[in-house]
Amino acid sequence: MSVGTVISKPISDLNFVKGDPVCIGDSSNPVPVLVIEFWATWCPPCRTSIPHLTKVQEKFKNVTILGVTSEKDVNKITEFVNGMGDQMNYTVAVDVNETAKSAIFTPSGAQGIPRAYILIKNKIVWSGHPMDDAFETELQKAVEQVDSTA
Repeated sequence: MSVGTVISKPISDLNFVKGDPVCIGDSSNPVPVLVIEFWATWCPPCRTSIPHLTKVQEKFKNVTILGVTSEKDVNKITEFVNGMGDQMNYTVAVDVNETAKSAIFTPSGAQGIPRAYILIKNKIVWSGHPMDDAFETELQKAVEQVDSTA
């Protein structure tokens, strides 16, 4: 699952702990610009990127940022997210069955987290570290591309 790949099979079994539910790969109603960021509570670089992603979400209001963790303890994740308060102000889901991980992260060949994917209507257009300078540049390009076709 690399840049250019379209996610064509809906991933609808995520357990949302913050924000409105999002169905990844829903061809009938695709999210125009979606960022999927794989993370974990035990990962220091992931925790460092959380406030940054909140700032990115504030800057790009028409983008949906979805933080996805494969950790199994939904209560622990909910406590962590609630404890972060406004520092983690974007949609967060638990991938209990590892459906998103199996469909996106693993096939991409990614080796570590945090790892972000920018999707335009279910098509992966960029993949990398969410703190990389290219992340916001590519996100801006994605937004402009969607706006120009709207």
